[in-house]
Amino acid sequence: MPNATATRRRALAGRGQGFTLVELLVTVGIVALLVGLLVPAVASLRRASLETRCRSNLRQMAIALGSYLNTNGEHYPISSHTTGSVSDPAAWMQSLESHGFAGDVRRCPADTFALERPTSYATNTYFEPLVAGIDIDPFTGQPLPGGRTTAVSHLAQVPHPGTTFWAVETPGSGLIDHLHSVGWTSSAQVADSVAVERHGESSNVLFADGHDSPALWRDLRRNFDSGKNPFDPEAPR
Repeated sequence: MPNATATRRRALAGRGQGFTLVELLVTVGIVALLVGLLVPAVASLRRASLETRCRSNLRQMAIALGSYLNTNGEHYPISSHTTGSVSDPAAWMQSLESHGFAGDVRRCPADTFALERPTSYATNTYFEPLVAGIDIDPFTGQPLPGGRTTAVSHLAQVPHPGTTFWAVETPGSGLIDHLHSVGWTSSAQVADSVAVERHGESSNVLFADGHDSPALWRDLRRNFDSGKNPFDPEAPR
């Protein structure tokens, strides 16, 4: 009869040659669980990184805005809403370039279409001068229906510069350097034109006083619908 000790040794040696089916299934299950825990964490870290880089770019816009205000009597830059073209030297995409806001910093890394357009940011048309044919009749000088009767173009004219939006992030693939914010009457119009949830539940905003901050969509919607329009410099706060 075979030696019992030798038999046990052969049995143990045979088991050491590979996994049993149960062991393999357990291992696969553990790996799947770890991957399931890791993927959301990695996605969250990536989103946070993109948000930080996007806000850093907007901060460069803030620095350029401050420099522009200092050298232009505290008058705000204008957009193609007034000039008629983004390539006009007076439009902010051109005028802020000489103040350091140019190239990749004009794009938000979290913008899906960042590589397809020259900027992810747009300015607030409340800061544009009155425009003939949009706000006033070019022949009579009288206000047009739906147009503005006053314009805010100077820092000293802004009652609440620390809570008034000057530039925001925009969605979509087209080139947009300004928002038609003057005509908005509901928060749904804001959501159509502003990337309100690009960074989870928020979007980065540049205020009229030159500081930047994330803006939660739920707060923006509540404030806008209650009459506290952060785009209108003269709206109640």
